[in-house]
Amino acid sequence: MIINTTKENIQYALDEANKEFEGNLEFNNLQRLSDNRYRVTLRVKDSHGKGARLGIPQRDWQTGEVTGKARHLISACWHAHGRFFDKLPEGTRIQTGGNTTYAGDKWEDFNIGSKIFPYYISEACECR
Repeated sequence: MIINTTKENIQYALDEANKEFEGNLEFNNLQRLSDNRYRVTLRVKDSHGKGARLGIPQRDWQTGEVTGKARHLISACWHAHGRFFDKLPEGTRIQTGGNTTYAGDKWEDFNIGSKIFPYYISEACECR
């Protein structure tokens, strides 16, 4: 959820982020909840293009070796979301899950794998 901004600012942030991601980003959902609150989700037009997220690769759970490629997803990756958030005006509040941050704050990486075989959200794309 994005709080304390306008729809125009949200669209501007997407347009600016798209300069880096070759126009591949789009809104999956842009829903106005109140005067200055919006529910926003990002996706990509081409799952093999810039800014696309990858799933968790298949592993051999005994050895930990990667045995298969990760699937290309239509969700926008961690980097695309971060660039989008960075383009929002200062003072814009961003709520993701149970976390609250503000536009311009440092992005937080987190484990989407397991404790035994960690896989961080920043690794789940081809931006690296």
